[in-house]
Amino acid sequence: MAEHLTREELGRALGVEAGNVPLPVTARSLTRAEMRARERRGLLWLGGAYLLFGAVCLAVIQLAETSPTVVRWLPAGFAVTGLGLVLYAWLRLRRHRVYEDPGLAVEVGEDAVTISGPSESVVQPYDEVVVSRLVTRSPRNSVYFEGIVLETKLGPVALGDPGFAGGNAAAGAILRRLDELEQ
Repeated sequence: MAEHLTREELGRALGVEAGNVPLPVTARSLTRAEMRARERRGLLWLGGAYLLFGAVCLAVIQLAETSPTVVRWLPAGFAVTGLGLVLYAWLRLRRHRVYEDPGLAVEVGEDAVTISGPSESVVQPYDEVVVSRLVTRSPRNSVYFEGIVLETKLGPVALGDPGFAGGNAAAGAILRRLDELEQ
């Protein structure tokens, strides 16, 4: 018999599984260079696909047994696709120009969560930890744990891999520890 879970219950269950690591767990916010490097790695796949498209265009032009006037649009299509990819890459990388590293570090221990900012540090025992939101994404009948949003004295902290190195492990460790303390 299948058990139906709410989105919050499923996110919590996924987060508890993500937190199956020994404590203490630390996470730190990503720098601008790390954010741009992550985006560049994704764009490299597009560059490879573009080069493969170019090779196919050349092969069709050279090997097709058709009139050259039938395939004369292929070089123009290759150029337009290249311009489109350059524009897409520029737009994706432009988002990170305004990114400022908040300089946050989160340490998940046995008794408390320590959040260190550039100017101050906050220690929150687990009875004071407030998880305002579980973040999941669900493409094509799958559900992935993306992290949590913590309410802290430093403001809301979106703890997850998109903004932190080791963010999902730390977020899952917080959920696991909260789950253990509830029982």
